[in-house]
Amino acid sequence: MSHSTLVFSPTGTIQHYIAPVTGLYVIEAAGAQGGAGGGPGGKGARLKGTFPLTHGEIVWIVVGRQGTAGSTPHQPAGGGGGGSFVWKSMSDVLLPAQPLLAAGGGGGGSGSDG
Repeated sequence: MSHSTLVFSPTGTIQHYIAPVTGLYVIEAAGAQGGAGGGPGGKGARLKGTFPLTHGEIVWIVVGRQGTAGSTPHQPAGGGGGGSFVWKSMSDVLLPAQPLLAAGGGGGGSGSDG
């Protein structure tokens, strides 16, 4: 069996992957970094696991986006990063039937530099 890496980008939509063969799959998820404020945003969590998938089984993926930077004196703190989630289900239902990974996003940068 060949080993290939697929990377999913933040699209703002639910994405999916269909297992081409039965086997063990290494899946990694990373939460997005928080946006900068008076300091840098926090790093998101990174999780990795090996999961059995059967031929034709569907894995659903949501990839979090980086938080926005603080932009004005009235809103100097950065926004928090989005979480990334992976689950198995026959459809992209909002309540995952079998969650596999959930990686939280990082916190936004502070509202001041001191």
